[in-house]
Amino acid sequence: KVGSIEQAQKAYGEALELGKTLADQDTSYLGARHELASVLEKLGNSYLSQDKLQDAERSYTESLKVREELVNREPGNAEWQKGLAQVLARLGEVAQKQGQIDLAKQHYQRSLEIRRTLTDPDGKKSDTSEDIIKLQRQLDALTVPAISPPQDSVASP
Repeated sequence: KVGSIEQAQKAYGEALELGKTLADQDTSYLGARHELASVLEKLGNSYLSQDKLQDAERSYTESLKVREELVNREPGNAEWQKGLAQVLARLGEVAQKQGQIDLAKQHYQRSLEIRRTLTDPDGKKSDTSEDIIKLQRQLDALTVPAISPPQDSVASP
């Protein structure tokens, strides 16, 4: 399995170089920017599967920058919004594994807010609804209220 992950990472690295070249050649073609963000995210996924958290974070952060650019250029594009929400959730997962709970909460919350804007009021988009439920559970797990220690029932003299 490790060999196949390393092969995938090599292929993603090659695709990343090509994607950067294409995206830089014509900045008006947003499809190339979208593909670049997708390759960065897939590379991050492969690092995350190996618990290479710093490498995963770096790839996801690069993907986030591209996805934010896409959303800023075409705010009404649901595909760009969904991609942004997805990479934010991945960054939340990395932050959580790194013990950065506040940062994880921020990423999960932002992802959740985007996902909610993509769901019809009657919840017809089931894949988005399932994502919302999963994100809400992850966020809730990080915000469990602190339990007070038990009080001694015997008073000290």
